[in-house]
Amino acid sequence: MKPDNSVSIVDLDGTLINGNSFTMFCRFCLKSFPGLSPAISAVALVRKLRIISHGKAKQLILKIVSGHMTHDHIQRFVNELNGILRHDVLESIVDSKVKILATAAPSIYAVPYAKALGFDLVSATELRGPENCESEKLASLYDMGVIFSENSMVYTDHSDDIPLLHANSEGSNILVYPSEESLQKIRGAIPKIKFSLFAPVTPA
Repeated sequence: MKPDNSVSIVDLDGTLINGNSFTMFCRFCLKSFPGLSPAISAVALVRKLRIISHGKAKQLILKIVSGHMTHDHIQRFVNELNGILRHDVLESIVDSKVKILATAAPSIYAVPYAKALGFDLVSATELRGPENCESEKLASLYDMGVIFSENSMVYTDHSDDIPLLHANSEGSNILVYPSEESLQKIRGAIPKIKFSLFAPVTPA
């Protein structure tokens, strides 16, 4: 059992799920709303040409589809995410007092997905808000009242979360199946901060 004041902060894409949820979301929207395909594809093109940032592209696509998404659409997409859920990661935080999903993914699906999985709080990208990554993600957690301590655990796969790993210097930082590129960036940026590579929970 983890301490009564333990806090687990978990990234979504590449950590809790084995994939990129926003890429999946765009594909889902293209299938679900054929009439919006030209607009979505146009945004994808200008992003591919690096005319706009990833965060700007995300906001434009959310603006295009948000008025069309129903509860049923969201539930169907959440079910798709369940297909790539890393159950071993979810199992490893089951005893945490507070479970927080902290992600750059849009709140339109991150919030209901986190609720379905038993998370207590969600930090995600809001419509018309900044992309919830790097220092923005850390700031949002502070705004929630998160206090980092020896009993806080951060789970991530990506070097974008270096600010979060820095903040959790007294706690446990767990890298979940990181790429070699992210691993090297993290090692270079936080050489004095301990981290461990994720090891799946084994039954007793």
